[in-house]
Amino acid sequence: SDIEHTPGRQEYVRSTVSSSVGAGLAPPGLVATPVGTQGSGAFRSMLGANGLVIVPGDCAGISSGSFVRVILLDLPAPYETLAS
Repeated sequence: SDIEHTPGRQEYVRSTVSSSVGAGLAPPGLVATPVGTQGSGAFRSMLGANGLVIVPGDCAGISSGSFVRVILLDLPAPYETLAS
């Protein structure tokens, strides 16, 4: 889904990061999907998040399907099994 953003400061959007291998996307890799409410008091959305999408301060938003930078908080499957 799209990420709306008011330019002015860099933000980090809680997201689930998963493998797109076998999903028919080209090129295959990782896909980040925002989760839940993003407010500072919305801790519930952190439960399912394993990454933070970096939204640059000069950006007016990010369209679905765009390439983004992500800070991984945990490895997405199947990569977590490769690291064990």
